Amino acid sequence: MSREQESSPDEPDRSSQSTHLGQRITVRLSDSEKWVVESFAKQAGLSVGRFIVAAVQIVAKSRIEQIKGVIASSRRLERDRRRRRRATAASPEPSQIAGTFRCPFTRREDAEGFQRVISRSAKRMGISELSGARYVSFFLEEIAVAVTEGEIVRLPGFGAFGPWHSEKARGVDGNVPRFVAAQPFREHVQWNSMSSQNRNRELQALRRRRRARRSSVLDALETFRMHIRSQNRDAQAAFERWIELDL
Repeated sequence: MSREQESSPDEPDRSSQSTHLGQRITVRLSDSEKWVVESFAKQAGLSVGRFIVAAVQIVAKSRIEQIKGVIASSRRLERDRRRRRRATAASPEPSQIAGTFRCPFTRREDAEGFQRVISRSAKRMGISELSGARYVSFFLEEIAVAVTEGEIVRLPGFGAFGPWHSEKARGVDGNVPRFVAAQPFREHVQWNSMSSQNRNRELQALRRRRRARRSSVLDALETFRMHIRSQNRDAQAAFERWIELDL
C-alpha cells in the first residue's frame, strides 16, 4: 500500500489546505493490517497517506515529550548534586578533614578512584591516609627516575614500567614511559570485571590529552606533597579544636 493514495474524487479531502504529498514511499502490510489502516483513515476523514503522516506526528510528539522529561530530570539531579558538593566544600566538618586525603590538581569525581585506593591501603596498613599518600608520591617519583635512567621497574604480579622508544615521540631521543601489565594482574581484571564496567572512553581521552604547558613529574610530585603537608596542618588544627571542645 502506498502513502500517496488519496481520497476518491467524490470524497472531499479535509487536509487539502496542507502540504501536498508528492513524495512516494512503499509500506508492506498484510491484508488485515491494510484493512485496519484504511478503516481508521476513512473514520478520520483522511486519505491513507494523510492518516499515516498524522499518526507518525502524534507518536513523534509523544517521544519528544518523553525525552524532554528525561533531560529535565537529569538536569535537576545534576543541580542537586552540585549544591551538595558546594555545601560540603564550603563548611567541612572536622571529622571530614582530619587525616583524610584529598587529591589535588584533579576534579572531585576524577579523584575518587585514587582517594579510595589510598584510603583502603592506609587502613590495611594501620597508617593515616596522608602518610600513605606521601609514601606513594615518593614511590612514584623513584619509578619515574629509574625509567628515565633506562631501567625496568618490575612489580611482582602487577606489571613493569620501562622506557619505550618511538620515532613519533618528542624529546631528546624519542623515549616515552610504558607500563606492561603482568599476567596475574590481567587475569584478575579479566575474571573479576564485567564488560559494563569498562572505561574505554575515559582512557582513550587520557591517551589523546596533551598539556600545552610542559612540567616535570618530579616538580609535580613535590607540589603534590606540599598539598599533603597543607592537609596535615588542617588535620592538626581540627584535632586541636576537638581538644578545645573536649570531644
